[in-house]
Amino acid sequence: ATQTVVITSQENSQMWLGSLAGGANGEFDPATAEFTAGKIYDFPRTTDGCAVQYCNIEGIHFLSNSMGGAEEPGTLVAVSDKMKSKGRQPSTCHEKDQSVHLFSLP
Repeated sequence: ATQTVVITSQENSQMWLGSLAGGANGEFDPATAEFTAGKIYDFPRTTDGCAVQYCNIEGIHFLSNSMGGAEEPGTLVAVSDKMKSKGRQPSTCHEKDQSVHLFSLP
């Protein structure tokens, strides 16, 4: 069995999209599981200087497959946690905190 996996990085405002392979007949086997080669995507940056604006992505859900019919997702929903207080994150993080985001992969 192979399953699509997304791992997000809040610090870099990026996500890795790949697959976790291992198991048979829909069963997952930790002893044989391995990540396959994946691709790194940047979450969109601000238009006035490429600053990070999606600072606290916490979760991803796949809405649809890609246009080519491949198993790779085409549309994702992401949710953001609250911005860290007391100046621990730049002000560009405020607009996108505690919200839901819709992304279409290229």
